[in-house]
Amino acid sequence: MKQCLYLCLALLMLPLFPKAGWADSSALIIQGVAGSDELEKKFTKWGTGTRDAFVEDLGFSKDRVILLSGDGTRKVAIEEAFAQLKKQVKPQDNFVLVLIGHGSFDTDYKLNIMGADLTGKEYSALIDSINPGRTIIISSTASSGGIFETLSGKNRVLMAASRSGEKEDTVFYEHFLMGLKGVAADADKDTKVSVWEAFRYATAGVERFYKEATRLLTEHAGLSAAGAPQVASSVADQDAPVLARVTSLNADRAVTVADPKLQALLNERKAIDQKIETLRLDKNLLPEAEYEKRLEELVLELARKNQQIQEQQKK
Repeated sequence: MKQCLYLCLALLMLPLFPKAGWADSSALIIQGVAGSDELEKKFTKWGTGTRDAFVEDLGFSKDRVILLSGDGTRKVAIEEAFAQLKKQVKPQDNFVLVLIGHGSFDTDYKLNIMGADLTGKEYSALIDSINPGRTIIISSTASSGGIFETLSGKNRVLMAASRSGEKEDTVFYEHFLMGLKGVAADADKDTKVSVWEAFRYATAGVERFYKEATRLLTEHAGLSAAGAPQVASSVADQDAPVLARVTSLNADRAVTVADPKLQALLNERKAIDQKIETLRLDKNLLPEAEYEKRLEELVLELARKNQQIQEQQKK
C-alpha cells in the first residue's frame, strides 16, 4: 500500500504545466587560487562549467549566478558579492555556495583565495546575512570535510568531497559537474536533480575512477543536512537526510500565465506541493499511521487540482 502511494505521488507530481513558483535560486561560485597552470586550467573548467550548468541545465537566471576567480576572490570581493546577493535573495529562496580549489582544515575550514582566507565561520555569517530559505554548500577541495564543523545549520545541506584530514587533490567535483549536465544525475526521472541524487552520482563516479585506475581511494565524500551528522553515499535512499532528498538543485522561479483562473489553480497546486514537502520533512515527528493518512489526503488533493488544471487548459 505504502509503495503504491509513493508511486502515485511521484506520477502525480510530474509536471503537466510549468509550475507557479514563489521562490528563486541564486548561486555564488568561488574559484580559489590554483598554484599551477595545470590546476588553474582544471579549476577554471570547473568554475565556468558550474556557471554554465546552473544557467543552461538547472534554469538559474544569468544575473543570479556569480563566479569569482583570480584577484576577484579577495575577501572584499566576496563580501561585495554577498552584498549583491542580499539585494536579490528572498527569505524563501535557495542559495548555492560552491567552493573550488585548495582547502585546508585545522580548527576551521579555509578555501585558499587571494590574500587572507576566510574561515568557515565567516562564510557562515555571510550566508546568515542574506537570509535564504535553504542553503546548499558544496566544497570540492581537499580537507573539505572541515565545512561540517562550522557551516552546518538549520535549512542547510552540505556536501564535501573529502574528509577533513584527507589532503590529496580530489576528483569528486569532476563527476558532480557531469551529473548536472543534462540533469544526468536525475535518478528518479522527475526532470530535476536533488542534492542527494547529485551526491550519489558523484560518489559513484569517484569509486569507478579509483577502481579503473587501480589506485587506493584517498577521498571519502560526505553529506550533512540540518546540522545532523554527516552520511556517506552508501546509506540507502530512504535513510538519506530528507532535506537533501527534497531539495532540488534546479531553480524554482515564478511563472505567470495570462489566464487568471489557471494562474490561481497553479498557485494552489504549488501550495499543495509545499505541504507535501513539509510533511515529508516532518515524517520522523509523526506516528506512521498519521503520516500515511495526511500524505494520502494531500495526494488526493493534488490529483483533484491537476484535474482542474487540465480542464482549465482546454478552455
